Amino acid sequence: GASDNKSGVMIAHSLLSLFRDCDIPLKSKLLAFVGSNEESGMGDITAFVKNEQMPDLSLIPDSAFPCSLGEKGILRMWAECDTPLETIKEFNGGDAFNTVLDKVTIVIDATQPLINELEAKISQNEAFTMSRNSDGTITLVAKGAAMHAAYPFGSVNAAVIAAKMLCDCKHFN
Repeated sequence: GASDNKSGVMIAHSLLSLFRDCDIPLKSKLLAFVGSNEESGMGDITAFVKNEQMPDLSLIPDSAFPCSLGEKGILRMWAECDTPLETIKEFNGGDAFNTVLDKVTIVIDATQPLINELEAKISQNEAFTMSRNSDGTITLVAKGAAMHAAYPFGSVNAAVIAAKMLCDCKHFN
């Protein structure tokens, strides 16, 4: 988790204490799970459920007052297609789902005219680097400025600037 989770942990602790201190009888097990991998995959809960049964009901005290329904700008996706992309072999970026991407890496099956065009564009833009790979592809890296998706103002999305760069190339298919 991140520093924004302190209130949720305290709410869960207070709820458990309330049931104990008030001697409230329960017919079910009451458990507080405090994860520490929220921002990057929830691997901790995956490990937990390997040894524990999933609850019938979960309450997640993770919000802002008075209520939070979601965060702006989050797109969580994995894409696959039946027809392979001919030019882009990989397009990866981000460490967490609720941040604006500060870096993306794109592996491209490039022709010499595209390489020449990208080299010219990159020489004028310090947000990009490019390297040639032994398999004939190139790796294009775009660097932006990350911010939390709830407060994206002032960020630079590396995926967007990379996509714009490629779309502006006349030798990119």
